[in-house]
Amino acid sequence: MLLGATEAPTGIILLTGPTGSGKSTTLAALYEEIEDSRKIILLEDPVEYRISRKNTIQKPVFPDTPGLGFIDYLKNALRQDPDIIGISEMRSKDVVDIVIKSALTGHLMVSTMHTNDAIGALTRLIDEGVSPKILAERNLFSAIAAQRLIPALCPHCRIEEKVPQFKKAFVKNPKGCKHCGGTGIKGRVQISELVMFDDIGRKFIANNDLSGLEKHLRDNGWKNMTDRARMRVEQGVIDPFEAK
Repeated sequence: MLLGATEAPTGIILLTGPTGSGKSTTLAALYEEIEDSRKIILLEDPVEYRISRKNTIQKPVFPDTPGLGFIDYLKNALRQDPDIIGISEMRSKDVVDIVIKSALTGHLMVSTMHTNDAIGALTRLIDEGVSPKILAERNLFSAIAAQRLIPALCPHCRIEEKVPQFKKAFVKNPKGCKHCGGTGIKGRVQISELVMFDDIGRKFIANNDLSGLEKHLRDNGWKNMTDRARMRVEQGVIDPFEAK
């Protein structure tokens, strides 16, 4: 796990997805797993989870209040020499710029962004005015991940059904059962994709050829969220119509 690596990685670890996709929950769980010797500063708007590990500072940020915004707190955080700085969300161009600058000067930055998928984060950053050549810097991105939460089928009452384009599929039982309280659903399943970059991939980014980047990733065995959702459908874990 990059966040827990002993060699103190630098760059940006970015987690993407829409509201309600579990980004904050995932990051909170990851922070809890990092050894206590590493100092973490988290700047959040709002603070959603209290991290119980030692050597963690959580600061509530108020972007609309002068002196209490992300930029103000981040400048102060950099002076405290943390091992990891977490920003709850890269919302504005100013925050994007300072996160990138901090990463390029040797800090490990962790943040989230509202995009549909991992590669879409690069598109969003380019639209924000970040140079593709900067995004292609070797020490900038450690990883970009994306995730969704999809309702999980109740294994006790799911119904097998023939669905075009799937070898095997189950759908939700509209009547449910006693095990799922009559809903047909039992919890949620995380569907994720992870992009890590090699030198060839960075060349595609530098040339703003993100379709070429995706083809390169696929040629080397990468699977996106759609591929992974399809796997879960054929395992009988999720309903294909819910996954769509």
